[in-house]
Amino acid sequence: MIRVGRKTLVDSGASCSMISKPYAQQLKLHIQAPRGPPDTMVSANGTRIQTVGTVKMELYLQGGAKIDHEVVVAEDLSPNFVLGMNFLLDNQANLNFASKPPTLSLFDDLIDIPMRP
Repeated sequence: MIRVGRKTLVDSGASCSMISKPYAQQLKLHIQAPRGPPDTMVSANGTRIQTVGTVKMELYLQGGAKIDHEVVVAEDLSPNFVLGMNFLLDNQANLNFASKPPTLSLFDDLIDIPMRP
């Protein structure tokens, strides 16, 4: 379980959601090892990210909404938790930068989450 908030990076440039292994362990999440060899992903700045498996998470949003989401676990990652395009697409997200503060809207604007810089 994780409460989506200040320490979450919403990254429309990330193909998938990721969590660092130390943070997943701190949250006592069960890391499912990959079926084959672990993957290596590449960040926007060219840094290689070694994956170690996946976790199934319960994400709690402002207002109490709960979303189940599978997240890739990275050996090392900063920030510790990134919501990527798979989350944004699966939950019909809309990033609204015209509103003040900017908002992340989910499920065709059913849930609005104010974003902080």
